[in-house]
Amino acid sequence: MTLYFVTGNPGKLLEAQRALGRFGVEVRGARVDFDEPRSDDLAQIARAKVRQAAKTVPAPFFVQDAGFFIDALRGFPGTNVNFVLRTIGVEGIAKLMAGEQDRRCRFRQCVAYWDGEEIRLFSSETAGSVAQALRGGDRPEQKSPLWRLFIPDGAEKTTAEFTQEEQNAFILRDGRALTELGRFLQEKERKE
Repeated sequence: MTLYFVTGNPGKLLEAQRALGRFGVEVRGARVDFDEPRSDDLAQIARAKVRQAAKTVPAPFFVQDAGFFIDALRGFPGTNVNFVLRTIGVEGIAKLMAGEQDRRCRFRQCVAYWDGEEIRLFSSETAGSVAQALRGGDRPEQKSPLWRLFIPDGAEKTTAEFTQEEQNAFILRDGRALTELGRFLQEKERKE
C-alpha cells in the first residue's frame, strides 16, 4: 500500500517511513502550505489540516500535528511550537526554563488519516524532562530542534545525543500514533 504523508518536515517523513514500513506501507511525502487554526486541541488542528489537504492531495493520506507541553510553563509552548521556534527559538525556551526545578514535559501527537470518506485519529504522548542546557547537534531524522532539550523518561541524554540505534528505537517507541495507524491499515487490508 502507498500512502501520502502531508508534511514539509523531512524528519517527520523519515520517522513515518520507518514506522509504517514495518507494516508494508510505502510512505511518500506531499507538501501543503497549511493555514493552521489557533487551538489548544491537536485533534481539531489535525482535522483542519485534513480538510485543507483533501483539496489537492489524493486519498489516502495522513497528516500529523504535535505539541510540546512544559509543566513549569503551564503547558507552554503547547500547540504553538512552530510559532515559538520561529520567534524565540529553542534557545529562548531553554532561557525560560533557567532556574526551574520542575522540568517535566511531554510531546503529544495526533495523526489524522483520511481515506476519502472518513477521518480517523491516532494519538500518543511521550513524557520526559527538559535538559538544563541544549545538548547534541542537528540530525537529518530530527523532527524538531526541541530534540536538543528533550530527555525522554528512562534516558540520560537528549534525543539529539542518541546513537543511530537509540534513535531508531526511540522513533519506534515515540511513534505510537504511527504504529496504531500501521496496525489499522494492516487490519483494513486484511478485510479487503
